[in-house]
Amino acid sequence: EPESLVFIQQPVSEPDDTFNRQIADAFRGHGRFAAPGNALRRQGQGRPFNPRTADELAGFFRAASYTLTDVRQGEAVPPIKIERVPEDLGSKAGTERKALFITAVLPAVLEVNQRVLADRKQLVHLRDKLAWSTAGLSSIERLWLEDLAARYDTSPDSIDELLRRVDIVPPSMAIAQGGVESGWGTSLAARAGNSLFGQIQSTGRHTVSVPWQPGRGMPQPFASIGESTEAYVANLNTHP
Repeated sequence: EPESLVFIQQPVSEPDDTFNRQIADAFRGHGRFAAPGNALRRQGQGRPFNPRTADELAGFFRAASYTLTDVRQGEAVPPIKIERVPEDLGSKAGTERKALFITAVLPAVLEVNQRVLADRKQLVHLRDKLAWSTAGLSSIERLWLEDLAARYDTSPDSIDELLRRVDIVPPSMAIAQGGVESGWGTSLAARAGNSLFGQIQSTGRHTVSVPWQPGRGMPQPFASIGESTEAYVANLNTHP
């Protein structure tokens, strides 16, 4: 039989217990999220939504029965995917604007963190296998490890360094930085290019159409909030 990469399995019907501790702590004032994450409802795939207006975004959250109040009380975050912030988000008063921004970005941060945690668990499994197995890694496992190391800009032979890098970003930190960098979703870079976290693209070509060119201090645009969040987490984890 061909070699295969055996991943550590997690029950998909219930969130991992480690995903149940963040939000209650995070939303008490400006409290910090406890690692590694809040529960993200795992049934089905995330539902993408591209809101045209802030009112449409708020209505979508109501239809999904998704509120920050419920999250503070321990409810799981639904697997929704908000593609972009609406153009008129700045028309909302400060408190409402911030709440809509947080509610939109939180599922993206948790989803990225879940993927990072899956890689981390597999990495721990391979590290432990190397410690107790005389056979070493299979060729498929080695390829997976090399790909992971390339994504995190380090050597596949430095598993301890990889473990330092393959880790979640506290959602409170991500949301706070995204809010400050994007004016809580109201900046031109956020509205036109999903640039939420202050990442810069000085050279090359944009992968999406935006009304600015790469250059010194110019924001890097993204196709969606999810893509922007993934790039942000990768940027932090490759520069620990």
